[in-house]
Amino acid sequence: MTQNEHGTIWSSSPAPQPGNAGTVDECAAPAAMPVYRGDIVLASASPRRREMFAREGIPVKIRPSGAGEHLPMALAPETTVMFLALCKAQDVAAREQGFIVAADTIVVADGRIIGKPADEEEAFAILSLLRNRTHQVITGVCLIDNT
Repeated sequence: MTQNEHGTIWSSSPAPQPGNAGTVDECAAPAAMPVYRGDIVLASASPRRREMFAREGIPVKIRPSGAGEHLPMALAPETTVMFLALCKAQDVAAREQGFIVAADTIVVADGRIIGKPADEEEAFAILSLLRNRTHQVITGVCLIDNT
């Protein structure tokens, strides 16, 4: 077993045995769990985004953005999500210090961005539109480190 200058521990596998195709070097698990920054700020009220961090054991402060989702001009869907994520990150960074993580997700069908439904009836109409049709789900992410 050997430890390199980065603290990674590895060991070489034994020589291949008859009937065994052989194995490659294996990385052993790190000696300690990773340590995450304590200043990660999630600029979102999304339960799913919160769950993603929690599932990985990454502590975050939840600070939903108050930024609107209005575009200054017509933008391509990929640019739209990046712009909206940037707006959300900047909004939270103006009042919080830390490593700000913001995201925006849209659904695109037939080249058209499908907005968030206003009510249950509109949600049903959107789901009906998407049913049995190809559509895209696009997410843009913005990270701002203002520590």
